[in-house]
Amino acid sequence: MFGHNSWENKTFNAPWSISGRVPTIRQPNMGQGQQGPTGPAGPPGPKGLVGEKGPTGNTGDTGNKGSVGDKGPTGDQGATGSSQLTSAEITQLRTFLNNWNVSGGHLRPRIDDGQDIGSAEYKIRDAYISDN
Repeated sequence: MFGHNSWENKTFNAPWSISGRVPTIRQPNMGQGQQGPTGPAGPPGPKGLVGEKGPTGNTGDTGNKGSVGDKGPTGDQGATGSSQLTSAEITQLRTFLNNWNVSGGHLRPRIDDGQDIGSAEYKIRDAYISDN
């Protein structure tokens, strides 16, 4: 079944040792056998280079409105305004006080049946009059 083709110098190391000229044995062509099982996967390879940046995507929808924050601190008091009346305002006030008596939360005309409230152009919207 096996035949030898040539002689070669070989050394075999095992628990025993053979040295010297040994025949090279040629295996006859017997065809190809079945494929053996797949071996285990090797370790992962090194990380590759970082690729180029892709295009920017579309803008997303606007989010919901956030909650209202706490009330801020009260600001400083503003400057005091002028307390002086103009001469026209003083004249109007004097005319009013000459025609009306204001005391104790009441407003009474100084002359009976002598004052009007409102006019033909500027009417009073509501009047609430007691029966007493």
